[in-house]
Amino acid sequence: RPFKKAGCAIALATDFNPGSCRVDNLSFIATLGALHCHLTTAETMAAITYVPAQSLKLDSKGHLAEGADAYFLIYDYKNIGDWIADLGQTPPNGVYIRGESALD
Repeated sequence: RPFKKAGCAIALATDFNPGSCRVDNLSFIATLGALHCHLTTAETMAAITYVPAQSLKLDSKGHLAEGADAYFLIYDYKNIGDWIADLGQTPPNGVYIRGESALD
């Protein structure tokens, strides 16, 4: 909360590794960020996409826009809040890497 109040950009990630962090589910991390950091839906989505990409100077990643690399997932939810509330239990219907389906 102090960082959010101070206007800092917040990034959320899993840091999955077998030694100290067994959580590899970004949806679950997003849910925790929304609940425990009191992030809005928009802030949560930015915290797992745009903000981390910008902090790593990966300007072509973390957002969907013309000229971007187009890495994204498709889920069957009515709204993004349903995805955050799912705790990462539902697999995506579509996976796209550089704009091409990875499930074909």
